[in-house]
Amino acid sequence: MLKQNKISSGLLFVFAALSLLIGGTSNSGQGPLISAVEAVPNEILIKFNPAIGAALVRQELGSLQASIINYHGGEIAAGAWTGSNENERSFLGDPNLFHVRVPESIGVERALSLIRSRPWVEYAEMNFKVHLDVIPADTYFSSLWGLNNGGAQGGTIDADIDGPEAWEINTGSSVVIVAILDTGIDYTHVDLDANIWMNSSESDAYKADGIDNDGNGYIDDWVGWDFNRGYAPPYHEDNDPMDDYDDPTVPGGSENYHGTHVAGIVGAEGNNGTGVTGVCWNVKLMALKICDWRGLSEAADAIHAIDYAIAAGANIINASWHLPYSDALLSAINRARTSGIIFVAAAGNSYKNTDIYPQYPSCYDLDNIISVLSTDYNDQLSPLFSNYGPYSVDLGAPGGTDPYQESYNIFSTKRGNDYQYHAGTSMAAPYVSGMAALLWSQRPGLSWWENKTILLKSVDSLGSLLGKAQSHGRLNAYKALTYQTPVLPAAPSDLDAQVYPAEFGYDIELTWLDNSNNESGFIIYRKSGNVFWEIDRTAPNETSYWDRELPAGYWYYYVRSYRQDGESTKTLVAAAKAFGSSSSH
Repeated sequence: MLKQNKISSGLLFVFAALSLLIGGTSNSGQGPLISAVEAVPNEILIKFNPAIGAALVRQELGSLQASIINYHGGEIAAGAWTGSNENERSFLGDPNLFHVRVPESIGVERALSLIRSRPWVEYAEMNFKVHLDVIPADTYFSSLWGLNNGGAQGGTIDADIDGPEAWEINTGSSVVIVAILDTGIDYTHVDLDANIWMNSSESDAYKADGIDNDGNGYIDDWVGWDFNRGYAPPYHEDNDPMDDYDDPTVPGGSENYHGTHVAGIVGAEGNNGTGVTGVCWNVKLMALKICDWRGLSEAADAIHAIDYAIAAGANIINASWHLPYSDALLSAINRARTSGIIFVAAAGNSYKNTDIYPQYPSCYDLDNIISVLSTDYNDQLSPLFSNYGPYSVDLGAPGGTDPYQESYNIFSTKRGNDYQYHAGTSMAAPYVSGMAALLWSQRPGLSWWENKTILLKSVDSLGSLLGKAQSHGRLNAYKALTYQTPVLPAAPSDLDAQVYPAEFGYDIELTWLDNSNNESGFIIYRKSGNVFWEIDRTAPNETSYWDRELPAGYWYYYVRSYRQDGESTKTLVAAAKAFGSSSSH
């Protein structure tokens, strides 16, 4: 019999600015249960142009009196940094990205002002802190309606992802790896232990030998890694990614265990006679802990975890968190894209249109990101909390109905061989991660773009999501497994924009290379506000397009080829400066 515990909250990771936290912005009208300053004091992230030499790096960092924080958390004085030793790197995935600490006498604002003025600095930014945005939940829940909705307690029959129908076709594969970037995972949980990813290159299970056997820079990382530097004891940065998000300052403990809950939605063991089942019964869950026992972390920890996931061969990354715009994190997710990794991101719990009020990483315009909103057990946008966006959000998945009534929310695993309820887009995202894993289990030859295309094309179309998500639909596992593999056109390339003064404003000519032989045409996207919108379509075999009579300003474009089966990935963005005489970029 399942043990059902009342919990204090459902969660969504949030990297949030201080201005959004002061005064409290929780959906309940109460102040935030966990608060944090915007960024780590006296720390910044600097990306230098790769062409500059070590001497100039030392000179620039020395002018800030900075020390370099390497990927193990150690500090190196700027004058002692050589650039020739991998152990000196701040981030294994990008040798030109530096995590530095400056003295308090200089401070972050002054340091950023100075370093951003240098022509060889691509970007510099604060090291944003992470905290958890909490949605209270106060009753019990005993039905996995997100997988199979029978209409209990007022829900709508079949407002679910058709899990049982999908499992008749496929139940998963241990070859597929989902990296859970979260508060850690209870890797000993009876409903998760068989599906926990283990590093075969390191020592077996608990038989740690103190040697970096695979030479990846992490000693005895047999079951993942804890990247959190910690802001209070116990400190982390070790080989134990156990979920310990249980704040002892809350009477009785908060018992949130967010990462374990997320992991169970993705891949709790199915048909084992115990507890619950995940979307994908058989999968490998990689425990990459970025938050401490209070749910606090920082951008640097997330970047380390992404780079680890890439190197360790993850197929999917689940990210139920957000932060202010960060070029450093954007670059890390783009590295994941280059490695063929799907990055599933929660759309957020602020009940806002993220086309207008973007949050990141879900709103980064990268093709490998899948942004997920939350639906309730009546196939409506989850009331009170779920973000949405006709451009910035891709699809919906079950995430809960009412934060105040547990029986309407999502039931999954909890640390200590236990189970609990949570609500939020944090819960919706792992449904999609689990489904991407299930689809790759059935069709391992799919590219990451084909996998994403199928997930979006096979949704249950819902009137409630029209104007809320690109696909205007909720995930459907059975339809995805039975959807024909799309024949997608090759992406165009070498997009260029040329500006010409016109009678009324400016005309911009776009040109590109046609790399496809089966497209129906090309889709032209132009940036307006925070997002790129489709402005027109061309005939097949076209390699140019005129956007006419635009006002002065900076204009940004990208192009995709398309056919009935779906679209190609996009070109690189072309920027056009519409001022004065003609120019191109």
